[in-house]
Amino acid sequence: MNDLAHRVAVALLVACGLLSAALVPWDSGFAGVLLQAQHRYFLVGLLGASLVLSAWLPALRPAAVAASLLSKLAFLALVLGSAAPGVPDFVAYLEAAMALALAGAAAVLAREAWQEARWHGVLPLRSGA
Repeated sequence: MNDLAHRVAVALLVACGLLSAALVPWDSGFAGVLLQAQHRYFLVGLLGASLVLSAWLPALRPAAVAASLLSKLAFLALVLGSAAPGVPDFVAYLEAAMALALAGAAAVLAREAWQEARWHGVLPLRSGA
């Protein structure tokens, strides 16, 4: 396993989690927002917290990364599909950057899990055997 790649992947999880939580509006105008928007903000905050927690709880990583990646890709599909006037451009770009970062971190962590499974004998060393 590459220790530097692992550390970068975990740092990306923390950074994406903190950025996701930072995008949630915590100002006093939150009470006037529609119920659906409040629900989305709550879920994005939970996903951000799960990403930050997954840095210290490796068992949480697959679920946290998959849910966050799915959420960000769905948000991007909705924003790009409807050209939502209420969403600033930088939010869409930031969500796209976080989706790419999460995909990269997921690839590194999945590769590590695969190598570890082969090392411990869970997966065969050769596919033809």
